[in-house]
Amino acid sequence: MHLRTTLIPGPEVEGSRPRARAVFANNDRNARMRDFSRAPGGSSKYTAVQLQGRTIRNGLFRLAHHRRHTGQGIGHGWSWLETAADVAAAIYGANLSVSQVEGLCIRIGLPPQDPGVYERLAARASDARRSAGPENLGLLDPEVVGKRVELTAEEREGLCIKRIGSIDETPSERAKRKGRERKGAGRAANGATPRSKSKAATKPWEAIGISKSTYYHRGLHRGRTESSA
Repeated sequence: MHLRTTLIPGPEVEGSRPRARAVFANNDRNARMRDFSRAPGGSSKYTAVQLQGRTIRNGLFRLAHHRRHTGQGIGHGWSWLETAADVAAAIYGANLSVSQVEGLCIRIGLPPQDPGVYERLAARASDARRSAGPENLGLLDPEVVGKRVELTAEEREGLCIKRIGSIDETPSERAKRKGRERKGAGRAANGATPRSKSKAATKPWEAIGISKSTYYHRGLHRGRTESSA
């Protein structure tokens, strides 16, 4: 394939030389590459399904590395293999190859399998991707993926994993918790006492051996001392 060199415009700097780059002369190939790298109707480099697959893939990388580093087992092997194959189908499309599935499994750190296992995984994931349609995100439902890899809410938050649900917190529970955290952060920014340090949480009347009503009746909540009361 022949290459041609084009000059890239840049700032005029005395003594500098124009930068150059090689571009493919095959315009048909360039057009195909542009069509592949641009999502339909948008400026993103990837489609929504590809972005979802890449995000989940990165989360699986972090989760597997964390569990190995902390001496934990990664989890149920077959569930991870199926998830990896579905992620590969989301990223590469319904016509993914066996080597793409095998490569992703190895990058995650899953134990090596017989070639026939990767072939079955690739065939199953390809069929699922083809049945779901190119723009259907249902192939990688976050809650299903979370159950497959047994992701906990603590791991999810600590590793900043997105697009994967947790087994011990539903989406509604997660939304409520995050709402409380946002409100708490807003109150703290406005100078309010955090609830964890409030009198209702610390119960200072128990420390001095009196009842809550006596504590407030004596004005101790305003900073008065027992002697002044």
